[in-house]
Amino acid sequence: MQTYNAPYYAPLIESFGFEKDVDLIAWHWDGNNYDDKSVRLLDALTERLKRNNIVIRKVNLKNFKEETIKLREVYNSAWDQNTGFVPLNDEEFEYLAKDLKLILDPDFALLAEQDGKVVAFGLALPNYNEIFKTIKKGRLLPTGIFKLLFGKKNIKSIRIYALGVVDGYRKMGIEAVLYGTIIKNYTARGFKWAEAGWTLENNTLINEAILAIKGDPYKKYRLYQKQI
Repeated sequence: MQTYNAPYYAPLIESFGFEKDVDLIAWHWDGNNYDDKSVRLLDALTERLKRNNIVIRKVNLKNFKEETIKLREVYNSAWDQNTGFVPLNDEEFEYLAKDLKLILDPDFALLAEQDGKVVAFGLALPNYNEIFKTIKKGRLLPTGIFKLLFGKKNIKSIRIYALGVVDGYRKMGIEAVLYGTIIKNYTARGFKWAEAGWTLENNTLINEAILAIKGDPYKKYRLYQKQI
């Protein structure tokens, strides 16, 4: 769900007078090369959240339509101050969620809830690119669908796609518990590497949290602008 651009794109765009607006960062972890502090403190942090009636749970795929309503509210609230963010309406979010449901893994689709109100979510996805690149021209039919269905058990990496906390619930440890739970499940499932992002370069809160668990900022995506 991210773009790929050949290296010559940047100088070509800049030659037409476009300038950097903001960079987006993708993060990488190789094997077990991460700081497991959030895992070691997971039980203590979880108990602290419980004292505020905040619990972490998996997304309920059997009641997915109702879950998406809650997720949309968090998504539109948690990212509303981000550069270039445009809130999604019901139809747009339902369309996105319907596609994601096909590849969701409950171990990596987590919600933080207080008294029935969802206040944060973290979502990682098995890296299906490992399979897609083996499917000729990306066509699922007639044979690509079988590679997809039977190959998912051999996927060796995950992508942390989104993590958001609504205003008023940040810096309470929710981010650390979501990350810690994803890392714990990632290790238990035997995945070999992970990617997160992208994140805005000026999103200090989330970038510092990723750096704290030894995320490597290994790719940048640049948004350009031009005065007209």
